[in-house]
Amino acid sequence: MSQTHRVLLSEDDILEKIEGIATQICEDYRGQEVILVGILKGAFVFLSDLAREIEHQSQDGKGVSACFVEFMSISSYGDSRKPGDIRIELDVRQSVRGQNVIIVEDVADSLETLYRVRQILSEKGAAEIRVAVLLEKPEGHKRSDVSLDYVCFRIENAGFVYGYGMDVAEKSRALPFVAVADPE
Repeated sequence: MSQTHRVLLSEDDILEKIEGIATQICEDYRGQEVILVGILKGAFVFLSDLAREIEHQSQDGKGVSACFVEFMSISSYGDSRKPGDIRIELDVRQSVRGQNVIIVEDVADSLETLYRVRQILSEKGAAEIRVAVLLEKPEGHKRSDVSLDYVCFRIENAGFVYGYGMDVAEKSRALPFVAVADPE
């Protein structure tokens, strides 16, 4: 049985936005090293395309001097009532001490996870920490102390989105576009 998807953002639209934020990153960190820290599993496709575009734009010497890729896997404690109470399932392996770090996330909604990841990387001694997100859902923000430095798309009241790394019960991550689930 084939499933039809209601496309919210096409592959071309996504890649165009990624090119734009890669340009910003290359300008912001010209001649410097950056470490991209992707939050698994949802950000893996976005991180891959962003890292490739940064490398592509940096080949002429006008971008970053080096772009490293790291991953973190985070989960919420299911029985915790404390916002932002998370467990690190996979931590960065490369030292971030004194480094420029960009957290790469699929969706920024409550901002609780981003707040905690930023705090963890700061405690590890990162020199500068910025955030790149594929999708921002501003209506879900529960914090005002987390800045989103590079945002591909701001979507309001879009409902549940999937594809391009984001899943529906672990399915549909490999779709080349972002789709929105029809309300039940």
